[in-house]
Amino acid sequence: MHRLGGRTAHTARASEHVVVRLSGEITAKNAERVSEDLLDALVTHPRVLEVDLQRVTYMNSDGGRAFLSTLRQARLHGTRIIVTHTSANASITFQRLGLTQLLDIHEEGAPENGTPDGRSP
Repeated sequence: MHRLGGRTAHTARASEHVVVRLSGEITAKNAERVSEDLLDALVTHPRVLEVDLQRVTYMNSDGGRAFLSTLRQARLHGTRIIVTHTSANASITFQRLGLTQLLDIHEEGAPENGTPDGRSP
């Protein structure tokens, strides 16, 4: 668990599916730390990185940019990024940044086995 300025990141690893649970606000004040947390989760080159935003209370464009370096690194290793429990605020932020076509975004939890149809990849 990492704690920085009212925001926390919990990482849970299960074979090839890594889950990072963020909380609090994601803004310019902590975007770099969020990016570091997400990049740390990619160290083992999981097949799926799930970013759970259920406890994120606010995210602006500066905070949303934390996902850009993670997305670049994930693509290098073939890791799929799933963003779950996305609030309306976070969805709008991702849309403004043009990330909705690059991230697998879900308002609820992740699809079973990390695939849209529930089957193993």
